[in-house]
Amino acid sequence: MSKLGTAVDTLVEQLESYEARLSELTATVTALTEKVATLEARLVKATTADVGFELVPIRDEATIALAEYRRQLDDVSFAPEADGVTSAMRAEHYAAVDAVARASSWIAQTGPTRDKEIYAAIGAGRKALIRLTAMLEHRPVPQPLLTADELSGFVNAATDVHTGDRFRWEGDGDAEFLLDRPASGKPVLLEVASLGQPHQEVEAMQIVRTDRVLRERGWSTVRRGSARREMVSSEVTHVRVKGNAPWCVRVIQPYELPPMGRVTNGQGEAWFRHTMGARKITIQGTEGGSLDFVPDCDCRGVCTRYGHYNMKDVGHYYGDFREDLNLPRRTGMLHVAMRRKSLWSITVLDDQGALPPGVAGVVDRVRSWPGTRS
Repeated sequence: MSKLGTAVDTLVEQLESYEARLSELTATVTALTEKVATLEARLVKATTADVGFELVPIRDEATIALAEYRRQLDDVSFAPEADGVTSAMRAEHYAAVDAVARASSWIAQTGPTRDKEIYAAIGAGRKALIRLTAMLEHRPVPQPLLTADELSGFVNAATDVHTGDRFRWEGDGDAEFLLDRPASGKPVLLEVASLGQPHQEVEAMQIVRTDRVLRERGWSTVRRGSARREMVSSEVTHVRVKGNAPWCVRVIQPYELPPMGRVTNGQGEAWFRHTMGARKITIQGTEGGSLDFVPDCDCRGVCTRYGHYNMKDVGHYYGDFREDLNLPRRTGMLHVAMRRKSLWSITVLDDQGALPPGVAGVVDRVRSWPGTRS
């Protein structure tokens, strides 16, 4: 047999071997896929049974809220008889567990107040977990409000401001509530919106109310149909809303913020998600303001690093302005804090510091604003 024939036979044998091996791998993958599907089905059944609901699709927002609260409760590691556990910790843990029973008792009921009763019960549990977590982390403990309802734990559902969303509160008129956060001991971006008539407005005040101190940190006025976003420091424990209009307060997660485009124009204030690194930009506008940066905090537990919970002033401007600068290398949030009537534009330059194609004309139009200097 020639060398060519021998080589061909060898290749055929190898191909047949590969085909057999491929068949074995295919059978293995199929078997593993079936096992994964079986395990997923068991997990769904076990999770549903643990929550205490029948194995049917979740019915509504209130039921989802209760299931989410159960997961929040399970995430707090607490052993009542462990060393160092105090009676105050046990009381808060009991209140957090009791909230599940109260909310569950309303799940099967109907009526106009059903959901509000569920949210009020869950809200009481959330507040207990906030205080318990502070005790476990040796932080100042947020105090309950000095009202009969709050002190007893049986909050009036008709006036309660909690919703199915852990980080959203809604009310009508004066109210005060304990501020919850995605990560305890970390600052958050808070949005206050007024939902009333054109002549109505609300005031939102940040309050530190702990076992060590009681003071107000600042306030802002929001008119009907508008919203205001502000960074709230890790020290703030409560938010007080005053006014004669319906309102909504919610925590803005960093991933909810839009990124900046190659050219971003605006007026007044705006918040953006920053993941571009130390890119060079051109910022220009009228009437002045500032560009601030809030870095992402990846510290575990309570963060004590000054640079993680204070906004950094990237640029500060007066009157009409134009400047080239570098953005921070870290990821985080960018706050364009210009005056209310200020028109501004931010252009992201390429790696060589030049304008990207098609952008030069846009920047030239901004430069032509009356009084804008180069």
